[in-house]
Amino acid sequence: MSGRILMVVTVRLSGGGVAGYALRSCEAMGLPVDVAAIEEPGPAVRARVAGFGGALHVLRRNRDPLGYVLALRDVVRAGGYRTVWCHGNSATLAADLLGARLGGAAARIAHAHNTACSHMALHRLLRPLMNGLATHRFACGEAAGRFLYGDRPFTVCKNGVDTEAFAFSAAARRAARAALGFDAEAFVAGTVGRLDEAKDPLLLAEAFALLRRARPQARLLVVGDGPLGKAIAQRLAALGLAEAAVCVGARPDVPELLSAMDAFVLPSRHEGFPLALVEALCSGLPCLVADTVARETDVTGRAVFLPREAARFGEALAGLSPAPDALRAAAHAAVRAAGYDIRDTSAALRRLLLAAQEGRA
Repeated sequence: MSGRILMVVTVRLSGGGVAGYALRSCEAMGLPVDVAAIEEPGPAVRARVAGFGGALHVLRRNRDPLGYVLALRDVVRAGGYRTVWCHGNSATLAADLLGARLGGAAARIAHAHNTACSHMALHRLLRPLMNGLATHRFACGEAAGRFLYGDRPFTVCKNGVDTEAFAFSAAARRAARAALGFDAEAFVAGTVGRLDEAKDPLLLAEAFALLRRARPQARLLVVGDGPLGKAIAQRLAALGLAEAAVCVGARPDVPELLSAMDAFVLPSRHEGFPLALVEALCSGLPCLVADTVARETDVTGRAVFLPREAARFGEALAGLSPAPDALRAAAHAAVRAAGYDIRDTSAALRRLLLAAQEGRA
């Protein structure tokens, strides 16, 4: 098994975010990759790993850090993995890289995916160790790389999406709006992502309340699940907007739902390089983004960056008009031209991983 890569994902292994990017890349690259997850994934994720020929190892990372390092060491040693590729958001990747080194992996790759974390003191403490253990450093963007590695060199690996799948479709827009109960002419603001503190969907609820004052027929579409799912539903109800908003949970038909929207809102406290934003830009949506998100994420020039204030987002939403279908339909080509199609990003990532396996920088 020495020719196989072990990919360690230090966040919940799901279909979105960091894990979604990692899984999509494995599906597109055609390399022999096995996966180490920090908790038991659902059947859909298990099927995806099996689909690209990977074995799945479940290791409990957060409950017993020392036990996790030793367990990862044993997996690396038993599997004969010479390349271990670790995805994460902070310098706690030192634990994963240490397990890889103790297991005998020659190529130990850190891959950065965020620009902040909830444990900054520990992050700063562990950064020198993590940098010393990593033989290669990847990042989803410049800001994420600087956050994780400081002044150490790194390689940017663009987060790719399926630009053809996320291209705007007028037919899909009509069908999705009909299914959601939205009038064909209603202005629909929306978001896609995990409903948690980092994404701050409650700010979106407040901004939508302000939008409704200017556009009483406006609707809100929230796609995703997470710990704040109940809280946003309750806040919308308290604002008297329960009937104006639709929270659909996690859905597989995100391209169709993006086609149904007129504006995309990303009020996050911090992000690495959010795939949801790239997907929205691919669908030709005007995007309102918190100014805490790096400007490099605007790959087509259709994003507007705003202070994280409900009033600013509400005012900006009220001033938007739906983009013409022709303009939206052309957007996916611009995303691909900028280098963010999954076929192109996965080909580049494949070259980097093969170089790491061969001991090249």
